[in-house]
Amino acid sequence: MKEDLTNKSAITARFEHSDTAQIYLQQAELFKKKGEWEQAINACQKALHLNPQMAEAYKIWGDSLQQMTKLEEAIGYYAKALTINPNLVEAYVNLGGIFFQHQEWELALSYYQKAIAINPKLAIAYRNLSRVYKQLGNEQLMLEHWDLALKLDPASAPAIEHYKLGNIFLQQQRSSEAINCYQRAITLQPNLLEPYLALVNLLINLSRWNETVHYCQKIIELQSDNWQAYYYLGNVALQQKNWQEAIALWQNVIKLNPDHWLSFVSLAQAFLALQKWQEAIKYARQAIVIEPKAEKAYLYLGIALFEQQQFQDAIAAYSQVLKLNPKISEIYYHLGKALVTIEKFSEAELCYQQLAKIKPEKDILYNHIGEVFLGKRKWLEAAKYFEISIKQNSNDFWSHHHLGMALCELGQWERASQILQKAILINPDFPWSYFHLATALEQQNYLTEAIKNYRIFLNLEPNIYGYERLGNILIKQAKYQENESELILEEAWQCYLRGIELNPDYLSLYYQALELQPDNSELLFSLADAHTLQEEWEVALIFYQMGFQNYKHG
Repeated sequence: MKEDLTNKSAITARFEHSDTAQIYLQQAELFKKKGEWEQAINACQKALHLNPQMAEAYKIWGDSLQQMTKLEEAIGYYAKALTINPNLVEAYVNLGGIFFQHQEWELALSYYQKAIAINPKLAIAYRNLSRVYKQLGNEQLMLEHWDLALKLDPASAPAIEHYKLGNIFLQQQRSSEAINCYQRAITLQPNLLEPYLALVNLLINLSRWNETVHYCQKIIELQSDNWQAYYYLGNVALQQKNWQEAIALWQNVIKLNPDHWLSFVSLAQAFLALQKWQEAIKYARQAIVIEPKAEKAYLYLGIALFEQQQFQDAIAAYSQVLKLNPKISEIYYHLGKALVTIEKFSEAELCYQQLAKIKPEKDILYNHIGEVFLGKRKWLEAAKYFEISIKQNSNDFWSHHHLGMALCELGQWERASQILQKAILINPDFPWSYFHLATALEQQNYLTEAIKNYRIFLNLEPNIYGYERLGNILIKQAKYQENESELILEEAWQCYLRGIELNPDYLSLYYQALELQPDNSELLFSLADAHTLQEEWEVALIFYQMGFQNYKHG
């Protein structure tokens, strides 16, 4: 009985000691928070005297020594704490900090990694690891661990730090990470403009228009006269081809910030799209006044001047672009086009050769260059560029069609036929390929095939020239097919009449029809009417007289 009482007394004393030790530990924690390191250590000593297995007391003792810069002693107390409790994660973090101060990077690294192994969501360990990796020169791992720390505990750093990390990711073209950083910064500090602006600029480059609009509206809610938000909204409207909306937004920008030359450039671009050349010229020139090195302003100025047929001024504007940046490939196309227009063909060729040097050949629209020469009736040069275009893309319809046209003009009928047949295979619904193919076949005396293609052309697009050509070739065919000549000539006659019906002013059709029926009074009267409308009174009178004479005899 006496022995039982003794045991109970021992157990009671042990519990009392444990409770007292815990109180001393709490006291130590309070002293540590107040920065009273000596008192914290004294409290830890009292706690450990009562309970030598209190790992947390050794840790607080180590923390206090670390704050007193007694780092070597602190290491010993952390070691004691970890001997008792190997999972005391804060001890590993603090050991990492001590070795970081000693520039023992590998040791610091190992202790932070041990802390993370115990608690993979410990933000401070990732943050400290990022600092070690920075010292080791490993930028990627530094960024990854910094980002992880901020993701795990966004509130552990101010919004501006999230923003700065986003900027670093942006420089590395890591868009997703940058967006996350900017969004965290906005969540932490919703009235901080910088992350909004950076985020909007990035979203525009990623063509994420709805999100761009959302964040621009947020910026305007924070600051109604923020010109950058209106500028970015203008860029969204431009991409969506809402030209008038874009113009209104950029005009608002230049009211708020009259020196924002990029808005003047954008306005010039929008007015170009609307084919309002004078307005485009006006805004391009205003941009140049503010920023004399605005390459795009000179480019848009040149395009607008070209459309106004001010070719020399356009060339001067294009030349200015070349002085500022000879690597802009687009300028060689436009300059070449202007030079072709004023018939400086050799200089234009040099432009196109330079274009091929600075831009991958597959990206050059050689068919557009061919069209420039086609428009100036330079058939050989046009054919050359269409051939190159077809080598790049064997299924490009327009290159085949336009090459066929150029070859017809060059009298290369057989090759023209081959090319135009390929054009029709690619796009069987475009009427004029049949027209030019029929022309090439007719020149090679393949009359039946030519007639077939003229008929297809007219089914797709009734046209006076098509009716004229078909009528003429039918007359030619009738000479070779005497047994069917009457039917063939009747079809030719109908072709001329249909052409006249489409365009009563086209006199050639009347004369060709009269060769088939020279005594047709109705046709003579119609021809007289046509000459009357053209105020050719004497000629009209002759045909009226012929019509009446034939009418009487009829």
